[in-house]
Amino acid sequence: MSYIVDRMSRSKLPTVVALAALLIATWMDWQWVWGVFFLYWAVLGIMTGQAFVVRTVDQDESPLLFWLISVTWLVVAALSIFYDLFPETARLWLG
Repeated sequence: MSYIVDRMSRSKLPTVVALAALLIATWMDWQWVWGVFFLYWAVLGIMTGQAFVVRTVDQDESPLLFWLISVTWLVVAALSIFYDLFPETARLWLG
């Protein structure tokens, strides 16, 4: 059983599926999918203490930059999901 769990944790299949999902979402103009990924990246970064834009930023080494990146990912996630799923309401709120 541990072999299967170890094998699945090393699998590249989730990355391939995620990449395909992002390509399809872009083609279909589904911004909310990008929002879900930004949310995932933000939560994962907060859990691990590492954020990534161009390079990895460790929370211990650069706490201000780490939190700036994390909050930015959360805001972009919220706006992408909200704007795509509720466009009329978003236009009223965002102008």
